[in-house]
Amino acid sequence: MRSLALLLCLASLTNGEVLWAKLGEPVTLKWPESQDSELCLIKAPFKDEAVPAFQVGKWENLSVLDGCDIEIKSVQDKHVGEWTSKIYYGANGQDTRSLEVKIAEMASSLVLEDVTTKEENTTASPEFRCTIDKSEPRPTIKWFVDDEALVDLKVQDDFLDNGDMVQTLFYQPQTEHSNKTLRCVANFAEFGFSEVFEDALTIEFSETEIETIISEVGNRMEAAEEEDEDSLTVVVGILLVVFVVCLVIVALVFTLKNRFCCKTDKVVDAESATDNTKTDDDSCEKVDLTKEEEAKVASTENNGEAGDAPKTTATLGDKFKSLFKDNKSFVNDETETVTEVKKPGFSSGLRKIFQRKKIDEASEDVAETEEKTEESAEGDKKVEEVDNKDEETLKADEKEEEKKEPKNTSF
Repeated sequence: MRSLALLLCLASLTNGEVLWAKLGEPVTLKWPESQDSELCLIKAPFKDEAVPAFQVGKWENLSVLDGCDIEIKSVQDKHVGEWTSKIYYGANGQDTRSLEVKIAEMASSLVLEDVTTKEENTTASPEFRCTIDKSEPRPTIKWFVDDEALVDLKVQDDFLDNGDMVQTLFYQPQTEHSNKTLRCVANFAEFGFSEVFEDALTIEFSETEIETIISEVGNRMEAAEEEDEDSLTVVVGILLVVFVVCLVIVALVFTLKNRFCCKTDKVVDAESATDNTKTDDDSCEKVDLTKEEEAKVASTENNGEAGDAPKTTATLGDKFKSLFKDNKSFVNDETETVTEVKKPGFSSGLRKIFQRKKIDEASEDVAETEEKTEESAEGDKKVEEVDNKDEETLKADEKEEEKKEPKNTSF
């Protein structure tokens, strides 16, 4: 039976886990999902290199089980340490797993004590202490009243300087437990070991003691609940204050944002209105200028219908005046353009360069216009001279014809 129990000490382990073993007893190193592998390389703590799993079976006290699992038939000191298995799954890749073999240290004894503090005129809640010798791994401790396992217990674990483990039970008395056996049981079944340590004592108390103890415990519990309620009230109050402050902050931010947006809209509307006013003024100036030019053209045409000489003189003067005014209008337009450059967005250097360029262009246009005006005036003078010569020639011809015609005499 003991051999069968020891053979049950199998581990499905992942990287970094510990496998506890006993010297001279068997243990199995079980690698999860290694049954589907195509090849396993095993690295033992007493070997420098990894070898295929089938070669491990040739070593002393070792055998290969299903897949990559290794059985140590009798654990020795050389088997203690880290074992590594590199598992190949073919096209599905590979995996590396490791575990550490350690020698278990079992406890030798366990002691259960009643450590309830008893003072005059008071009855304290019972406390029981279960102490087990130092052991690796740590055991699992359970409490029983006779064969009934106690649940929902209040316990506290402590470790002494010498490595002993102490677990204290804060017991809440029950009438049906009076004069029964309280048991403390420690076992290592979690690690595959069959060792069990146990100690027991009899619980003895009267009904009066039970009622008193229960009353005191109830008072303590009520006081603890009241403290919890007070703490909860404080927490809820703090949360409410924080919530209100957050609401106020959000409201202030929303209000300030709306005011800022309204001011921005007003500024934009004012700028739009100013731009529209400028556009209207420019349109009015252009309309007035067009009307003035149309009136001048009409006046020139009327003067032309009155006679040839007046038509020529009026046309030249009007042309000169119209050309001068057009040039002046062009200069004004250029000046307005230069003025518009002064709007924000241009740097001072770029603004000066742009202004200078516009002024130079305007000056060149004025000079060119003056030259054209002078040429036009000279042309008008030449036309007048030709016209005058033509008139003189016509007059001379008329006189000669008059001389040639015979004078009529009347009787």
